[in-house]
Amino acid sequence: MAPRKTGSPVVACLWLLGLFGWAQGAGAADAPPAGPPEEVRQLSAVLRDGSPQERAQACQRLAVIGTAEAVPALAGLLGDPKLAAYGRLALEAIPGPAPTEALRAALGTLQGSPLIGVINSLGVRRDPRAVADLAPRLTAEDSAVAAAAAAALGRIASVEAGKALTEALGAGAPERRPSVAAACLGCAEQWLREGARGPAIALYEWVRQADLPRHQRVAAVRGMILARQGAGLPMLVELLRGDDAGLRGLALSLARELPGPEVVPTLVAALGTLPPGVQVSLLEALVDRGEAGVVAAARTAAASPVAPVRMAALKALGRVGDASCTDLLLAGLAPDRSPEETTAALASLRQLKGLATDTALVAALPASQPLLRVAIMKTLAERDARSAVGVLFEEAANEDAKVSEAAFAALASLAGAADVPRLAGLLLACPHEAAREAAVRAVVAAAQQVPEVAHRADALTDLWPQAPDSARRCLLLRALGGLGNYAAFAVLRGALAGDDAQARDTALRVLGAWPDATPASCLLDFAAAAREPVPRALALRGALRLAGMVAADCEMPSRQVIEWFTQAAQAARTPEERKLLLAGLAGLKHPAALPLAQAHLGDPGLEAEAGLAVVQIAATLTAMGQRDAARAALARVVASVKDPALVERAKAAAQALDAPADFAQGQHADEKRARGHGVEPAHHRRRRPPPDQFGKDAGVDEEAHSLTLRPGVLSRARSRSSPASGEAARKVASDPLVPVSRA
Repeated sequence: MAPRKTGSPVVACLWLLGLFGWAQGAGAADAPPAGPPEEVRQLSAVLRDGSPQERAQACQRLAVIGTAEAVPALAGLLGDPKLAAYGRLALEAIPGPAPTEALRAALGTLQGSPLIGVINSLGVRRDPRAVADLAPRLTAEDSAVAAAAAAALGRIASVEAGKALTEALGAGAPERRPSVAAACLGCAEQWLREGARGPAIALYEWVRQADLPRHQRVAAVRGMILARQGAGLPMLVELLRGDDAGLRGLALSLARELPGPEVVPTLVAALGTLPPGVQVSLLEALVDRGEAGVVAAARTAAASPVAPVRMAALKALGRVGDASCTDLLLAGLAPDRSPEETTAALASLRQLKGLATDTALVAALPASQPLLRVAIMKTLAERDARSAVGVLFEEAANEDAKVSEAAFAALASLAGAADVPRLAGLLLACPHEAAREAAVRAVVAAAQQVPEVAHRADALTDLWPQAPDSARRCLLLRALGGLGNYAAFAVLRGALAGDDAQARDTALRVLGAWPDATPASCLLDFAAAAREPVPRALALRGALRLAGMVAADCEMPSRQVIEWFTQAAQAARTPEERKLLLAGLAGLKHPAALPLAQAHLGDPGLEAEAGLAVVQIAATLTAMGQRDAARAALARVVASVKDPALVERAKAAAQALDAPADFAQGQHADEKRARGHGVEPAHHRRRRPPPDQFGKDAGVDEEAHSLTLRPGVLSRARSRSSPASGEAARKVASDPLVPVSRA
């Protein structure tokens, strides 16, 4: 039902506004600077005599520099269907009363789209004197003209404009009410910006009660609550309690943006009376406000019997809580809580700020159940709570394996260089096999913080003679492998010569995963002398990995790398070991790899791997310009290998070596031109091998007595593995004992 036409609060408020003389002025607020009079006159002449394009450009310029002198010429364009918009653009911008008067005068001479455009321009200029001309057009036969008049009156937002709109909303045809209501909302918003809260509230209420589409009545409710500020809170709470989901969403949005100190206390007081789902959403809205009083509400909600409300409270405490909330969040980790609540509580414990929270967590640790201890220690590590290191050392010796493992895992993040000796002692004393992996990682992480690289392994090397059994020695060896300096290498090399077979095999695996090529010669010597197949295979695998790692970082491998592969060829005895060798030779970018691979072409068990390696080496020879050697190698593969696919691959590679005649002629011409300029052709240049590994590419650290590669080589080598393919590649990559990860 439409609101009544007379006696409305809107009319009363408007009468008071008129009594006190409240109204808006006309014209643009910020007038552009006037241009030179001569330029304005010239542009006005263009408007009369120029082409359409010239007149449009003149209008655009006059919108910037125009004065009252240009108004008559611009007004003459208002009836032009093509140029009217350009003319109005300038008239809207020119300061003073002349443009407004011209627009008002044009109202009685235009129809259709030009008339609608002029009405819009009067709204842009907010001309209060135009209300008398626009109000009658609210009932015009042309609905588009009526809608434009309503929109213009809403922008003008004067007392008279408001009266005209309220009357039209009450008495207008139903199909025209939405456009009038939109204008009323705009008018009320303008009044609110200008401080006229009373009339704005009355106009919002008038729209809310009208028979209008839902979205306009909802907009009126929103405006009314915002205009009332604190006085609108009862209506907001009622919307939260209601069954209308759309209005509840509006109320939750307003709960975030409504100003005033009374908003949060009022909403907190109403929180417990709302449906559970609304409580969750309102808690989130209150947290977004971030004002005082929200913490108390979240603490109360954390004790709710409804699980979703408790979970929302736990999340809220992480954002707005403090150390005093730690007990509530720890209660959220109880065994009877759902996984979702536990996850929310842990996330909030990580978010709480301040050292006091760390202290509270540390204090709660000794009296907690094992599972809760594990969660607290993980949270302390994620909070980077260095103050917890002392209690974590105590928990590392706990008789519960899971607690001990969690303590070592936290120490890996929190312990420092000064804690290495104590960690190393705990590593040897750790009774839980499940916790030893975490203990090794903790020792390595702490030792890597020692500033002097040469002394990082000192605490472990001092404990090496005290290791009581093979299992402990293996733990120390793995930790030493994570440090990778010369002192650690010396202990590992000594373990190869010891009587402890388990420690020996561990040392072989650790040395095979070394960050640089220091152990390569040591591993090859061991492989050459070893009689047992498993240790020999471990040593050979590790040596080939290190040799391939260095070879991959060089344009052409050094003499030392070639020697390593030659030694590996001599040490390889079983078919499996020779397959590892061939996989490494396939990626060796040096002619010396060819005879080492060709030696196995006649072996029925290795011909496929050897043939594949030779084909790959032939590609390297081709790139180096040794096409004849590559052709001969491929021919031998075709003659020796029985695998049809590999034979076809070798034939295709050999055919690619025979360049077409036109390509060869072009190549010779390039060579001739290059020699004419004193430049040797690129494919004839011999690639200069890099300095020997033990020359510029490597040096002996006199302080640590450690062979180290250049940093650039090392950084790339850490992420590489020996080149391999097929079954051999899988064998090179596989290792039953994964080395300790390095931070």
